[in-house]
Amino acid sequence: QFIPIPLLLDDFTQVIIDCHTSPVDQNYDPNQFMKTLIMILELLLRDSRALGSHIVFDLKNYSLGVVKKLTPAFFKKLQVVITKAYPSRIKSIHLVNAPAYVDNLLTLVIMILNPKLTNRIIVHTHGLGSLHDHIHPKYLPLEYGGELGPVQDMWDSWTKNLISKRDWFLEQENISSDEKRRPGKPLDQSELFGMEGSFKKLSVD
Repeated sequence: QFIPIPLLLDDFTQVIIDCHTSPVDQNYDPNQFMKTLIMILELLLRDSRALGSHIVFDLKNYSLGVVKKLTPAFFKKLQVVITKAYPSRIKSIHLVNAPAYVDNLLTLVIMILNPKLTNRIIVHTHGLGSLHDHIHPKYLPLEYGGELGPVQDMWDSWTKNLISKRDWFLEQENISSDEKRRPGKPLDQSELFGMEGSFKKLSVD
């Protein structure tokens, strides 16, 4: 679930909740998560007035089995999508319900993501009180000590919204940019994603 909270903060930023609701590792599909993320970002681009976002990652069900699926290539693609494809600025990233191995996960993330993003990561290991120091409860769902409704109600609303835009999403699948018209240096996949497309020649003895 990737849930933008409809109520904007006083500075016109927006809280976004990310959580994996299933305790079964096999139910987590990184590609499905990425697709859902992109679809919701497309709707925010059309409809939201937010000038930035505070992302709250709930790690409650992020077991080691799930983390193993989060490869360096996945994190790199996620960074490109969030920071280059969409204009929303990430103000802060909050990790709540962090497991014991969160330090190892952070080590991997810091190695891959750019320093500007990693410097905005805040880990909350002792309850939600420290989260409320950064985000007032009136902007958070019930499950996070907030004053808004349950997460599931918000997700049900977003699900209905996504389904109602089905024809529009299918139309977008047939639209792409004409890269020949891009001014300046052409986009290079190896520069964007780092690990993909960077081996242009392979010598075999």
